[in-house]
Amino acid sequence: MNPQINAIDLKLTQYRKQLDKAEEINKKVQLVNDQVQGWTSRIVQKIDMQFNENIQAFEDNKTLAFIFEKVAAAVIKQLENIIMEEDEEERGFITAKDFMNDFATEEFLTKNIRVRPVSGITRGD
Repeated sequence: MNPQINAIDLKLTQYRKQLDKAEEINKKVQLVNDQVQGWTSRIVQKIDMQFNENIQAFEDNKTLAFIFEKVAAAVIKQLENIIMEEDEEERGFITAKDFMNDFATEEFLTKNIRVRPVSGITRGD
């Protein structure tokens, strides 16, 4: 065979391998993008519902970066409101009790906290 044809054939084979690798990476990127989009959509719905925002109106036409900026702005606004409320109550800080009130019940602790021996061996295994 002609050496030029062999060289071109070798390049073609290399380009096909690169194409296959690029397509595989693209599939993985699309998968992660879909997961992030889904997660972002759920977060936006919660923020809209809990904070009376309307971020979801932008969701279809904007980039993830734009949506994240809107989410950050909503969260910062809510945190500033909490700080102002705390200042009005003359506490000035948020205690762990404020965060744990739903989870510090005896029922929650007995249902959800399991202790495994340090050895890792249990009688049920």
